[in-house]
Amino acid sequence: MNCAVRFAVLASALMAQPTGPSPEQMRQMQQQFFAEAAKQGMTPEQFQEHQRQQLAADAAKQGLTVEQYVNQLKQRAIQEHQKRQQQAQQQQQQAQGQDQTHQHQNQHAQTQKIPVNPGAAPKPEALAVAKFLRSQDLKTRTCILDGQRKEMFKGNISQSVT
Repeated sequence: MNCAVRFAVLASALMAQPTGPSPEQMRQMQQQFFAEAAKQGMTPEQFQEHQRQQLAADAAKQGLTVEQYVNQLKQRAIQEHQKRQQQAQQQQQQAQGQDQTHQHQNQHAQTQKIPVNPGAAPKPEALAVAKFLRSQDLKTRTCILDGQRKEMFKGNISQSVT
């Protein structure tokens, strides 16, 4: 289908919408129409007549009247539009499903439980590591763990033992 016929079909399909084309769509169609006419080296009136002749020739090849041919083209354009909308919705749903899966996986990765023995004496090695980390220039975050405030070091999950 050449550009002139595609433009005519697009315009017809937009006109067939219950509300018709928006003013923005009308302006875009006119700009496209004038640009295509200039590209072909014709005035807009000549280009319009050329489109009519092309539609009549294409309709005759199909054994249809111009009106039947245009209606057929409108139906195809509407079906293609609906098909594209359905595909876009499916892609959007798939993307949302993947986002939810990633969020779910991230939540599991971020909320790892670290077993703590509340009554046990701290190990000297753990105290040495905590002391070393505190002496470094690291950002700390204070959180509540088992109802007590604990300092956490930014980066890997590291718990200071106090």
